[in-house]
Amino acid sequence: MSLNLAQSLLSSPRAVCYVGDATYKQGHVLRETVTPSARLLLLTRGKLAYHYPSGEVSYRKGDLWLVPQLTRRRWQVVSPSVQMVWVEFVHLLPVHDHISTQAMRADELDHALFGRVIDCWSTNDSTRLLEINSLLQTLLVRYALAVDSNAVKTESMRHPSIGNVLKWLSANFDKTDAIERLHEQARLSANHFRKVFKQATDMSPTQYVQMLRLRKARFLLLTTDKSVQEVGFAVGYADPMHFSRQYRQCWGISPKQDRASAQ
Repeated sequence: MSLNLAQSLLSSPRAVCYVGDATYKQGHVLRETVTPSARLLLLTRGKLAYHYPSGEVSYRKGDLWLVPQLTRRRWQVVSPSVQMVWVEFVHLLPVHDHISTQAMRADELDHALFGRVIDCWSTNDSTRLLEINSLLQTLLVRYALAVDSNAVKTESMRHPSIGNVLKWLSANFDKTDAIERLHEQARLSANHFRKVFKQATDMSPTQYVQMLRLRKARFLLLTTDKSVQEVGFAVGYADPMHFSRQYRQCWGISPKQDRASAQ
């Protein structure tokens, strides 16, 4: 089991933005997309073929798994039908901390917890999100303690300079000059820095910084009363129009529309 993963999931802020319960027929295909939010899913009927950049994973009835935020994936139904329930949530777990996409076998308690999540979401009670977040926390910890800790990447697998850069970025990505200051943190030549950074994160330095900013921006939009302009400033965007364009490009929806759809 992975105690470190459980501790990371417990300590990271998160905000539930959607709860789903759906049935799909054989042959249904979800085109390749990047998940705008993390998803904790439980397959209650049938079988799915999930395609990640790292390969294909098959999920069957009773599997519970976590798809991290900003994961590129597609899936298709490979049984007469499937039924799944899931929770979508924005989380601020450090991106370089690996989250396994392994499945655990859900038991009666997991099914009951998900059932309660669905019930809470269907009500108009003002405290529903508080209870859902509590239930989600329990499910996440149960998942984290069930997965294989050998599948979790460690700091030792990363170039030491990139490890320092990622730690610095986690505290400074909202500075307007964060991208320009990366090289001084890495103490590597520009070309070598870009190469090892890409190997460690699968992103360019600019893409990574933008992703951190936009992920935090979505969290702030869903959890605070800050205006869109204030959120943009808070995560390092000096130009409100540029922030809105980047937000729409990343999440497929404008900041104002995203906030309205979650309320």
